[in-house]
Amino acid sequence: MPTNLENVFYNDTTIKTQVGATIEYNMNSLIDNLTVTSTITDTNYTNKIVGWKTGKPNPFKKLFPIDSVIKPFRPIVPGVNYYIVPANGTTLNFYSPKRVIYPTDKARVYYPGVTTSYKYWVTPDDSNVNLSVNYVNSVSTKSALANKIVILFEKFHVLPSSYTVLITKSDNSTMTFTSASSPTAGNATIYYNGTTWTNTAWAEPASYPTPISIKSITLTAVNPGGIIGVIEVSARWVKDISSDIVSLDIQKESSSSNTDILPVGNVTANTVSLVLSKYNQSSLQIESYNRSSASFDQSKIYIAKNVEVKPHFKIYHTNGAITSGSDKYDKVEQGTYYADSWSISDYGDTTVSALDGSKYLMETLCPDLLLESYPVTAIVRSLLDTIGFTNYNFNVVLTDGKVTDTSIPIINYWWTSPENTVWQAIQDLCRDIQMNAIFDESNVLQFYSRDYMYNRTTADWNFYHVAEGSALPNIIDFSKEEIASANQVKVLWSTPITSNYSGSSGKLWNSPPTYLAAGGLKSTIAAESVAADTVLVLDITSPDSYSPIQTLFNFNGYLLIDSEIIEYDAIQYQYVPRESTTNIPTAVWIENESDINKYKYLSKPGYENTTKPETSYFKPTGRYRVKTRGALGTKPAFHSASALTTLSQWAGREVVWA
Repeated sequence: MPTNLENVFYNDTTIKTQVGATIEYNMNSLIDNLTVTSTITDTNYTNKIVGWKTGKPNPFKKLFPIDSVIKPFRPIVPGVNYYIVPANGTTLNFYSPKRVIYPTDKARVYYPGVTTSYKYWVTPDDSNVNLSVNYVNSVSTKSALANKIVILFEKFHVLPSSYTVLITKSDNSTMTFTSASSPTAGNATIYYNGTTWTNTAWAEPASYPTPISIKSITLTAVNPGGIIGVIEVSARWVKDISSDIVSLDIQKESSSSNTDILPVGNVTANTVSLVLSKYNQSSLQIESYNRSSASFDQSKIYIAKNVEVKPHFKIYHTNGAITSGSDKYDKVEQGTYYADSWSISDYGDTTVSALDGSKYLMETLCPDLLLESYPVTAIVRSLLDTIGFTNYNFNVVLTDGKVTDTSIPIINYWWTSPENTVWQAIQDLCRDIQMNAIFDESNVLQFYSRDYMYNRTTADWNFYHVAEGSALPNIIDFSKEEIASANQVKVLWSTPITSNYSGSSGKLWNSPPTYLAAGGLKSTIAAESVAADTVLVLDITSPDSYSPIQTLFNFNGYLLIDSEIIEYDAIQYQYVPRESTTNIPTAVWIENESDINKYKYLSKPGYENTTKPETSYFKPTGRYRVKTRGALGTKPAFHSASALTTLSQWAGREVVWA
C-alpha cells in the first residue's frame, strides 16, 4: 500500500470511497472455430534437427502445437521451459528441481511430451516468428472486440530482438504496433488508447476506451539466434462496469473458519458476489453470452463462464495517483475472480458469483507425476508448472539468502492420483506439513510455511485505542472469544477385543519399541550449570541407520549419568552443503526424521574419503541439546569425562526374568 494512502487511513476522520470493477473477456474462449496459421513449414523444423531422416513426420506438431497459443487459462507469467537443445549446442542454465526455493532468474526445465498438460509453440532454430490468430475465417464470421492484446513469450528461450503486431479490423483496414526492443520478461501485451496501440509492459492503464472490432492478429518477431517460444496471442475486451454495481461482497478466505483448531495447514479460496443493474426499456443490457450470436454489442454486459472480474476500491484523497476530473484517488485492487454462476431476472437485475484462481485448480485433474526425494515446495512447484499455472510464490524462512526453514520436509516418494484435482493435492500437502496458501490481491497464490508465519515479528498494521502522534484511534470495538476446542486434546484409541475363541481373540495392548544405549561422557559437566549452558557430548557406538557414525536411536529422551537424569530434545549433526568448495561443515540441531531427510538432501552425498566412513559429509557430532537438568526428580551434579569412551570397553550382562 502506498505511504500516502496508508496515512489517509491513519490520519483522516472521513474518507470518500467508491467500489468499482472491470470485466475482461478473452475472445479466444468466446469465439468458436478461430484458427491459428503460420508461414513456417514442417521442413523448416525437421531441417534443423541433427540426424533427422527425410520423410519422417514433424515431432514439433505434437510437442509444441501452434493452436496452444489460443488455449484458455494460459500462464500469467512465463518461466516453464521445456528442454530443447538448439543446433548450435547452447546449454540451458538451470538448477536441480529439488530445491526448496527455485531462483527466479533460472529456467524451471521440464521434458516435453505428447501427454503433457501444458504446451506452448516454438519456432524452428534461428527462425523468425510468423503466426496469425484468425477470428474471421472460412468457418467463422464473428469478429472479436479488443482494447487489449495479450502476447507472451517464454522468457527462458531466446526473446525476439524486435516484434510487430498487425491488427486487421473488421472493415479490412489495419493497425500496426512495432517494438524495436525485446519484450520485458517475455511480456509484449499492448493496449488500445482510443487512437493507437501502446505497450506498458505489466502495467494496466487507468481506464479502457471503447474496443475496436477485429478480424485477425498477426505476430512477427525477429529471432536473434536460437528458439523463440510463444505462449499466448489473444484479443481481450476490458469493460468498466463500476457504474452498474449495486452491491459488492468479497469473502476473503471463504473456506476457512474462525473456529479452526489448527492455525496453519489451510488452503483457502476467496469469492466475490456482484449485484449488477443496467436498465433499458427496450432490451436487456446484461445477458448470458450466446456463442451462436452473430456479433458482440459493445453497449451490453455479457456474463459467461470464466470471464475475469477484477473488483477494486477507489480511495479519494489529495495525493491520489489517478486523476478523475477535479478528484484524485488510489485504486486498491481486490484480486482476480472468474465467473462461476449467475442469475438474471426479467428486469435485468443480475447476481454474479465468482471464485479466485483456485477455480482453475479445482477444475483441473492432476497430471501423472512420480517424484522421489522432493521437498514439499518442489512437489507443489512441479505440480503447478506441469499444468501451466505459474502465478505462485513460496514464503519460507531465509537467513543470509539461504533456506533455514525447518518446517519443509522432504517426501521420499510422492505421486498423483488421477481422480484428484490439483486443488485437492495441494490441500493434502499443505495440511500434512501445516503450510497455508491463499490468493492475494495480485492473483498470486502465496504459500506460507509454518516457520515463516511463527517467525514474523513485525506488524503489517497498527491499531490504536488512543491517538498516537498524527495517527487517530482506529479501534471501534474489540472483543475476545475463547475457543474451547482449541485447548482440547484429541485422543484416538482402539477398543480391546477379547474372546473365548482363541482364533478370534486380539491383543489387549501392544508395547511400542524401546531402545537402550550406552556411551562415555566426553566432556565434564558442571554441577550448577543450567540446561542452556550444558555441553553434553557422548561417544556412542550403538547402530545408526543414517550414517556410519553412531548416535542414539531417538531424537529426544533421557540420559542417566551417575545419579542425575538429563533430558535432551535434539541431536547435533554436521553437513557439508552441496555447493561448498571448501568442505567446511555446518552444524544443525536435528529434532525429527524430517530434519534428517532435509539436511541429507542439502548435504553433499557420500564421503570425503570413500575408504574412511568417519569422513561422511553428513554425520552426528556426538552433541545433544539439553532440555532439563535434574529431570524426573533427580538433582544436578558434577560429572567428569569418562575414561571409557567406547562400547567395546563396557561389559554386558544378560537379565533373565524368573
